Amino acid sequence: MHVFEAVGRLLSFTRAAQALHLTRSAVSHQIARLEDELGQKLFVRETRRIRLTPAGAEYLDWVRRAFALLQEGTQAVRAPTRQVLRVSLLASFASHWLVPRLHRFQAQHPDIELQMDPSIRLSQPGVDTDVAIRYGRGDWPDVQGIQIMDEWLTPICSPALLAEGGPWRLPESLLQHNLLFSWSPNALEWSAWSGAFGCSLAGTRQTMLTDYNIVLHGAQSGQGLAMGRLRLLAPLLAQGSLACPFPQLVLRGDVSHWLLLPPGPPSPAAQAFADWLQQEAAMGESSSPIG
Repeated sequence: MHVFEAVGRLLSFTRAAQALHLTRSAVSHQIARLEDELGQKLFVRETRRIRLTPAGAEYLDWVRRAFALLQEGTQAVRAPTRQVLRVSLLASFASHWLVPRLHRFQAQHPDIELQMDPSIRLSQPGVDTDVAIRYGRGDWPDVQGIQIMDEWLTPICSPALLAEGGPWRLPESLLQHNLLFSWSPNALEWSAWSGAFGCSLAGTRQTMLTDYNIVLHGAQSGQGLAMGRLRLLAPLLAQGSLACPFPQLVLRGDVSHWLLLPPGPPSPAAQAFADWLQQEAAMGESSSPIG
């Protein structure tokens, strides 16, 4: 049928053979077999050209309608095309905030597939990723930044460490303990919190760790105090796996969680993801996560 349609459309055995990547003799053989099966001549062979017989013209119309119907049926049953959105993000944000909420995004946008790449390296949106979620002051160059949510900061530790050394009433009480830092070009959190509450970190023992998730594991195992990002960690505090020595000293800092997009209009998938992130973040933004 495909051979017949090509010959009928092009009115040339040679050009049909080229279009179908067949030999001219193979095309001619297929047409001869079809004519034998139908008991009708489909083409009139002339010296320099061919033309359709009336039966051939009628049959070509049926074949074309049959092909169109097959194409329509194929499109009707084919699975919807899924859009892939590559998201670079910090592992801590993924595990403590994003993943527990992802089922709601997937329910709203079943046609968007998120491919998440946890990394502390700042990927370039539009180059090696589609969008990125990062934590900071929003001063990254050559990107569009959409603020997802502010962060609330206060030191956290294991319940055992708090019971051993507490209750702690003054910020200076933490100076006798090891302070756990996650790597950053500048120590945004501890310096902001200590400055806000008049506590110098000079002379404190400090451990710099690569990733915030590792910092949390260190705090949970009693290795020292970490700076708590309460928008991420409110569930862990509620469960009692982490403790808050200074619930009255909570800083709403100038560091936030950001969605970074390449310059220019965002793709439909990126815009849908940005809108959903902002809606989710707005649910718990009005007050401190620990009251």
